[in-house]
Amino acid sequence: MTHTRTRPLLAALAAVGVAAAGLTAGISTAPSAEAAGPTTIRVIQHNTDQHKDRFLEVVRDLEQGKADVATMQEVCQSWVKDLKKKHKGWAVSYHEQTSNTQCPAGKGNVAIRPGKGSRFAEAYAVPGEGKNFGIACVAFGFGGHRTHACSTHLSTYDTNAAVVRRGETERIRAITTPWIDAKDAVIVAGDLNSQLTSSELDPLYLYPESRSQGRFVEAGQLAQKRKKRVGPATHRKGKIDYVFFSENHTPLSAGGKLAQEPTSGHKILRVTTTLR
Repeated sequence: MTHTRTRPLLAALAAVGVAAAGLTAGISTAPSAEAAGPTTIRVIQHNTDQHKDRFLEVVRDLEQGKADVATMQEVCQSWVKDLKKKHKGWAVSYHEQTSNTQCPAGKGNVAIRPGKGSRFAEAYAVPGEGKNFGIACVAFGFGGHRTHACSTHLSTYDTNAAVVRRGETERIRAITTPWIDAKDAVIVAGDLNSQLTSSELDPLYLYPESRSQGRFVEAGQLAQKRKKRVGPATHRKGKIDYVFFSENHTPLSAGGKLAQEPTSGHKILRVTTTLR
């Protein structure tokens, strides 16, 4: 059962110091961390551009044990329904962004863990949004680490899109801060429609410290072990697709590998790094 948490509840939980890790509407909790040690984790991130074959390619990788979690955007609701029927034991969280005539139902963001876990989804409701942008997360135990993996897609339609995206990343920071404070590992990935140096990403990035206000290290930084915001282009617009890892479990020194598979649109990102 999927639960959607409201902002007042999140604020209330934070106010009383209750760890929000893995909570979905204050009911479900992710498995607790036990004897956590360094663990390799493999993440796939992809905006499918509503291409079902690309969605199924990522699902096959999960089925074949080639990845531990996947985040995707512009995914049709009907594909998710079929996936849930096929893999009843998987944790699948979906946030519907908008209806679209190219999809049988709507399209949105999905986070998939091929195994047990809890689910969380929220619409950002940032002033000025022309669409129902939001986030979908799964929470699960991984190598003794309580882990959250979230899929999101930020605004691109609005005339004030940069301002709206800044509001959305601030909301992501508010959602994930209680989890990080509870010493959980957090992964945030998606099509952020933002360039590396844009101020709308400052609430997520930890580095460079002079301007950043977040708690995450991005896959491009891990691959090069550099504090500079780096990474190859993921779309014809440049680098607009990202995979962020909370620094409390994946510091810059953890390093990592970032591979990209070309498609007709957004590239498929495959990231390998360590949870410590």
